[in-house]
Amino acid sequence: MKLAEALTQRKSIKETAEILTRRAQEDILVEKGDMPAEDVASILNQIDTTLESFIELSYKINRANLENKLEDKPLYYWILKRDALILKHALYQRILDETSRRDSWGGGKSERKIVSTYSIKALRKKIDHIAKQVREIDAKIQYKNWQIEI
Repeated sequence: MKLAEALTQRKSIKETAEILTRRAQEDILVEKGDMPAEDVASILNQIDTTLESFIELSYKINRANLENKLEDKPLYYWILKRDALILKHALYQRILDETSRRDSWGGGKSERKIVSTYSIKALRKKIDHIAKQVREIDAKIQYKNWQIEI
């Protein structure tokens, strides 16, 4: 199985665990005298089995991410770099969003003068550059994921 397929399968396993959880939530409490639609103990056992599969598959995925290289660094490094850039993008975007929030400050003729302490244009350019880096790294990771057999 290719690493990319394993990642898709792991996502599916997580979704299955969520579905099982919702089913158990629906039947954990019933009105006195009513029968639950499903046996909660059975659902809990299915959740346990599902999560064991999740552990086994995640271990294989993580091992592959550590053992396989992309541009002389483990694939895991690139995943962390991408995730850090995604976080950086979100943080910078929050800072930029503050500029539009502050644009709504008002109050007639006694309105305070609001000035930028950093170039909005430069911040937007940084955000765009980060987004481009994320796309480039993600494309490399995806390509590599289809090459690695686990």
